[in-house]
Amino acid sequence: GDMCSALEEQGVTRLMLRDWCNRMFQTQLSLRSVDMCARLGELADVVVLASTHFEKTSRRYRAWHSDVYNNFIDHVPSDATHHDAGSICYRAADPVSLPPVL
Repeated sequence: GDMCSALEEQGVTRLMLRDWCNRMFQTQLSLRSVDMCARLGELADVVVLASTHFEKTSRRYRAWHSDVYNNFIDHVPSDATHHDAGSICYRAADPVSLPPVL
């Protein structure tokens, strides 16, 4: 499954794995740091933290009580693209929704 040892059974050594990670993601992982990872998910976490290829911005703290309206609006899904004529998602209004013409 997700075990790093499964790679060795397929002929991919820990050294080859470490060199590939260092080359692909411009990291400087030691063989020891690769050995400490029992699962590929753990190795992926180590690579993401060590590499500059991944954005690692911290999430903004949202104190729900400080600005209830804007914090709520941040979480409401928006379909603004459906109303923007320049967007690929633009949908014209359904003719059924228009009032009858007298």
